[in-house]
Amino acid sequence: MENKENNPTVSLITTVYNGELYLKKYFNMIQNQSFRDFELIIVDDGSNDETGNIIENHAKTIAINYIACEHVGVSQARNLGLSEAKGNYIMFADVDDEFDDDFIESYVNEISGREHVDILLYPINKTFNGKTEKVSFSEGRINRNDFLKQLYGGDLNGWLVQGIIKKTSIVDVEFIKDINYAEDFLFLKSAVSRRNLQIYLSGSKKPKYTYVVRADSVTNVGSKETFEKVRALVEYLMDESADEYVNMRRTFAKRQLLFLFRQTIEKNNFVLKEEIQEYILEMGKNIDLNFLERVRVTYSIFSLKKVIKRKIGVGNDS
Repeated sequence: MENKENNPTVSLITTVYNGELYLKKYFNMIQNQSFRDFELIIVDDGSNDETGNIIENHAKTIAINYIACEHVGVSQARNLGLSEAKGNYIMFADVDDEFDDDFIESYVNEISGREHVDILLYPINKTFNGKTEKVSFSEGRINRNDFLKQLYGGDLNGWLVQGIIKKTSIVDVEFIKDINYAEDFLFLKSAVSRRNLQIYLSGSKKPKYTYVVRADSVTNVGSKETFEKVRALVEYLMDESADEYVNMRRTFAKRQLLFLFRQTIEKNNFVLKEEIQEYILEMGKNIDLNFLERVRVTYSIFSLKKVIKRKIGVGNDS
């Protein structure tokens, strides 16, 4: 595809941390892409395995904009990638996922074939434990208000590997550097909240990308590291200025906390469970009593609501 500005049509951004096990397959998928007018930007986020050497070896035969940095987290790493992007469109891919040979071509054809579209989301597959399901949505244009409602409500996952975005639409948007949990969600929320972007959902299409849930990532869900990431997300969302989406935003934050709490119970991580419980107590009035009731009923923490009521002066349990 020709480009009058001598810029590539697409900048494909990949961040990686200790991805040596997946890079060979990843580069095979990159080399097999039917669409060739794209630049590949890979940010090595301070890997301490053979990731850097593998990328450098492939850079001898593949054009790669390779950026090596200290370990700063996925959000800052992606910001580094965005700062280097020259393409008219931005796409993302992860080294441990899978994508078809026409992955880039399909996304480009879909957005270029529609007038005045800034962000286009494509269905993907999600694979876990040998089972694959299609993650999709309805077909058609969607306004900003409905998009944000679906994003906050969970009807849209907000994974950036589902999307192709016009670069000029996000020139002033960055990933929040200290938040590395639900960072895709926050990026899309920020982009759509700032201006009235045109969004299209290609829900009827066949998925070209497969998000692979790895056993090690599942194991890590109920960990102290994940709790710190979720806490940073929750506090950011709770502290944001009030607007018409404030209730949905806070509900989303509490849902992430509840999910993590459930995972610690399922993994018998009772030390972390106690820490999360204390964190809920510390949040005080930012946590409503209905949410506490859900926690109490779901996880049989029968004293939690009483303690919170006493702390915020609501009264006694009946």
